[in-house]
Amino acid sequence: MIKPQPRGILILALLAAAATASLAACGRQAPGAADGASRTQKKSVLYQCPMHHEIVRSRPGHCPICHMTLRPIETDPPPPAADPGNPPSGLASFALDGRRRQLIGVAYATAAARAMSRTILAPGRIAFDPELYAAIEEYRQALRARDSLSGAGGETSRIGRNLARSAAIKLRLLGLSKEQIRGLGGENAGKNLDLILPRRGKKAWVYVDVDEFDAHYLRKGERLALTSRAHPGRSFHAMIAAVDPTINPATRTLRARGKIEDPQGELRPDEYVDAAIEVPLGTRLCVPKEAVLDSGLRRIAFISKADGTIEPRAVETGVRGDGYVEILSGLEPGDKVISSAGFLIDSEARLKSALKSFGSGAKEKKSENAMPDMGMPPGMKM
Repeated sequence: MIKPQPRGILILALLAAAATASLAACGRQAPGAADGASRTQKKSVLYQCPMHHEIVRSRPGHCPICHMTLRPIETDPPPPAADPGNPPSGLASFALDGRRRQLIGVAYATAAARAMSRTILAPGRIAFDPELYAAIEEYRQALRARDSLSGAGGETSRIGRNLARSAAIKLRLLGLSKEQIRGLGGENAGKNLDLILPRRGKKAWVYVDVDEFDAHYLRKGERLALTSRAHPGRSFHAMIAAVDPTINPATRTLRARGKIEDPQGELRPDEYVDAAIEVPLGTRLCVPKEAVLDSGLRRIAFISKADGTIEPRAVETGVRGDGYVEILSGLEPGDKVISSAGFLIDSEARLKSALKSFGSGAKEKKSENAMPDMGMPPGMKM
């Protein structure tokens, strides 16, 4: 005869049997649970319009703009084989296959040292300058007054010298050299009227107004190439003889004077011409200007890596000239940069950066909301 067991011992035995069955069931479900865990470790997939990259959805569908089928994209871009460095804020490196590069018209250039030059375009006119004419006459009168007062001595003589000195300073401010000013006095003073009016059949003067941003490139001796609509097919050449020392506050330009060879006497006073000044800038590390995106706050270039990765790079630029821009920092000689479709590449880099941030934020939120696994059998409560 079996002896009855106490009620408490019977309950404990039943709980132990239930726990054993639950653990066995958990053991049988372990492979499935592992598969589920591996699935959670996979990258989440979003869907993007191939034509309108700003259209991103969490499930398959069609673009509301062009009705194209959305294509799947991964939120985490594949890491490049090489170290991408420290990309600019809001941009990320990404891989772009050859087919898509050809589709959007990607072209390339190489950062290299080259001889740079800058062509400055400015309006000009054949000389007749009323202000300069008045200043020359004032200087001549001051010279005559100085000579007539020189014998008076004392304060009177000093006043005459000061008048002549002030008139000479005014001419210097108008761009005349010391040699030109000295030539305005004496017996041959009348011959210097060609500072104002061209002498037909010989040489003429031209006044060129250069924007203040290009003013520091102007140098005495630089060559000018001149054209005029009044003389189609003709070109004239001049050389800068003087440059004003100050910027015109009304027009924000700097004026230069040049002598023109006009053997046929074709040019007339106050005739307008177009001037081109080619300024050599020396050898500098540079890339085509299209290879640098300038937002005003920062400048970005995109490097094409050998493994197919496109890497954004912040660069510091210098002078610009004839289609090229100098690179002061951010690129090295031999770097392969993208020189066309820059705005599309920039849009893709911004999208990849946003998706990367979106994926990181989603993972952090999921980890915060997840309950810790206590390892308790189903049906058991603490």
